[in-house]
Amino acid sequence: MKQDVFISYSSNEYEVANIVRTALNANGITFWMAPESIPGGSNYMEVIPTAISESKILVLLLSESAQNSKWVPKEIEQALNNNLIIIPFQIENCKINNMFNFIIGNSQRILAYMSLQDSLKKLVNTIKSILGKENTTISEQAEKIENKSAVKPRVLASDNSESKKILELIALSTPKERKLIEKMQRKGKSAREIQAELSKRR
Repeated sequence: MKQDVFISYSSNEYEVANIVRTALNANGITFWMAPESIPGGSNYMEVIPTAISESKILVLLLSESAQNSKWVPKEIEQALNNNLIIIPFQIENCKINNMFNFIIGNSQRILAYMSLQDSLKKLVNTIKSILGKENTTISEQAEKIENKSAVKPRVLASDNSESKKILELIALSTPKERKLIEKMQRKGKSAREIQAELSKRR
């Protein structure tokens, strides 16, 4: 099945990849992302190259872990062989090694580690521009939450920071739950407390 975007990432950054996937889905952008998009019992070595060849854009979640990944460089190579547009979505303020500098070339990076929510909007609009679709923001509700939670410039480390947990909760919540998250954030509740409250209500 053809799709707009192939999401390439290290399994260590699954939570961030899931947030990206949610943003794309909310804006009508079709995507392929392992492991959810892999049919049960399928061979990774067969399915992934096909998925890449049937995509128009590869979104690379760029981090130190991605650079050390066994699969990510192979996915990028396959994307180049199929003339996909590569969008580096840099989620960590890390040194880019020579191989990735060569692969990425002059592609303009989106520095997601500075502000994930703003960068998601930029990513969505960049993809829509490439696809010839109308630009849009992710959602007014997400913007309200961003303004109140004020995600400051930081490095997205492998450990789960408080802000990263909050963003994951936002990405996986319903509009009604987002209102609850916003309310609890104003009261200074932690991500763990918010998650516990959401679990009670589900």
